[in-house]
Amino acid sequence: MFDHSFLKMIWIAEVADISEKSTSDREKYADPRKDRIIRNAMKQMNETNIRPKLRLSEVQRLIERNRIIVPTPSRRTLTNMCEDGRLETASDQPGPMGWLVYEDSFWQWVKSLDGE
Repeated sequence: MFDHSFLKMIWIAEVADISEKSTSDREKYADPRKDRIIRNAMKQMNETNIRPKLRLSEVQRLIERNRIIVPTPSRRTLTNMCEDGRLETASDQPGPMGWLVYEDSFWQWVKSLDGE
């Protein structure tokens, strides 16, 4: 997995460095290869649509903290909700990190409790 934060730091540093120089210096120090690399990295970051995922422990904590259902459903109940499709998950089976529930799916479920 590529770490985009590193490219952001490089880009910010270069922009700050270039902005301190005069216009003629900017043209002198411009590197088309770096510009292309930075443009491609920014394009990849913008094209990536990543849906945030929550572990079941976080789902349970959100339910408890926001008092969505009192008492909080057991872990087994939440697992059953993942298995029967009430909560949309990243895969059909729990992975190495357990069940990963899409955050938007969780909030849709919460709204459905209120009849929305």
